[in-house]
Amino acid sequence: MTPLILLHCGLGTQETPTSREFLARTLLAAKGFLLEGESALSISWMVVSELEKSGLFNAGLGAISQDDGVVRRDVGTMNGKDLKSLGLMSLVATPSPMDLLVRLYGRTRHVLLSGVMAESWGVRHHISTPGKLSLPSEKAMAIWDQKMGNPGGGTVGAVVRDIDGHVAATTSTGGMGDMLPGRIGDSSVPGAGYYADDELGAISMTGHGEGILAMSMGIRLLEAHQSAENPIVARNNCQKIMDSLERRTSYQAGAILVSQKNGPLVLHLGDRMLTGYLSEKETLLIRDQWPGQSIPDPLQTLSGP
Repeated sequence: MTPLILLHCGLGTQETPTSREFLARTLLAAKGFLLEGESALSISWMVVSELEKSGLFNAGLGAISQDDGVVRRDVGTMNGKDLKSLGLMSLVATPSPMDLLVRLYGRTRHVLLSGVMAESWGVRHHISTPGKLSLPSEKAMAIWDQKMGNPGGGTVGAVVRDIDGHVAATTSTGGMGDMLPGRIGDSSVPGAGYYADDELGAISMTGHGEGILAMSMGIRLLEAHQSAENPIVARNNCQKIMDSLERRTSYQAGAILVSQKNGPLVLHLGDRMLTGYLSEKETLLIRDQWPGQSIPDPLQTLSGP
């Protein structure tokens, strides 16, 4: 199977010259490691870590605060090869949750860890800062003010398929505007904000976490895409699920996914979702608006540079 990388920077996030240049650089660097044989999981970590540390999006260094002025970050990852996942939530002393997630992954059998107890390990290993509450940067709040509260705007994520056909997904967020202290969204919860299974594929979600959680959107979309007879039917089925989310909950969402049968798909409600895509055989794609067609299936031989 052809290796590929898909990333997103959140529902409602608009492309700028700065973000386009950054995403192109990130994708091309990750592609090099991918083609050298790095695992899907490690590439998804690499990409999301870069997105967090850029400060351009509502995750990591760019995360916004909850109503009490404190930033609480959520992150989650899953390896399709063995179905191992780890979600960390309500991190207040870890500016880049990926640093803690990568170090903790594989050291515990638990799937979800929260707050102070999750960060106590990070404090001992000099990843988290003891007793320090994380406050939003001026840059993060300026970006958020421009968005005027797009639900889930700036959440970041990646799905990857490696040269061995294994898949992985990772999602990270600072949450959404108007959050009660302690609110937890979908980004740390497997089956909702992310999911990966070598028999199905991988997905990362963005949008209003309450709706994504209520409908288990991650696993629901991925199963619908994989089970369809062809990519066109797969996309139509996923669009129906997205429309159902908005109709039944009044919330919106976006998704990047790759299913093993029907290939990659970018799908979102609302006006835009900044997304980047790169595979072994295809031209780099970076867009914040995705029209009705799916991405060309990279399992086929494609023309272009």
